[in-house]
Amino acid sequence: MKMKKTKQIRRTNRGNASAWLKGAVCLLLCAAMLIPALPVKAAPKLKGYIPYGHFSGGMLVVRDDKKEKYGFLDKKGNVAVKPKYTFANDFSGGLAAVQKGSKWGYIDKKGREVVKPQYDTAQAFSEGVAAVKKGGKWSIINQKGRTVANLGTKYEWVSECSEGMLAVGKNGKAGFINKKGREVVRPQYEYCGN
Repeated sequence: MKMKKTKQIRRTNRGNASAWLKGAVCLLLCAAMLIPALPVKAAPKLKGYIPYGHFSGGMLVVRDDKKEKYGFLDKKGNVAVKPKYTFANDFSGGLAAVQKGSKWGYIDKKGREVVKPQYDTAQAFSEGVAAVKKGGKWSIINQKGRTVANLGTKYEWVSECSEGMLAVGKNGKAGFINKKGREVVRPQYEYCGN
């Protein structure tokens, strides 16, 4: 008798799940038909700037074509960081990599240089660290600009951090290191990425 009750309960649950799924699909289709009718908030006025990329961390990279410099607007369209950089990347981890002349550094959302432009290459901050290259040598730094790990010339390239790991390249092969620079997976793969 207990077996029959269990089977009946399972059949009942399957039937309810099927009905629920059909109802959910119907609801999604109906919602999709209504989306074009919903009002869309206008994009912020860009005050003569050309947007570069998308909003990240509440900021948008823009280019002032007259000055040929990059800066940032906030979500209201106000200039948050005046265009004065040779190039700028999106905010990530609360900081943005910016290029001044030929060197890269990092600024906060108020435009303060948290890490002075001094690097030849600067990856985005993620999980509190970023890979940087200076004089042909890679390092991992924290958000205060302090070196966490010196990688030297061991790797040809180093990626952004993801889940505590940074992809690295050596002799045309790829592997992974941790945030402290310790090799976790030796470079042996054709490709890997975060």
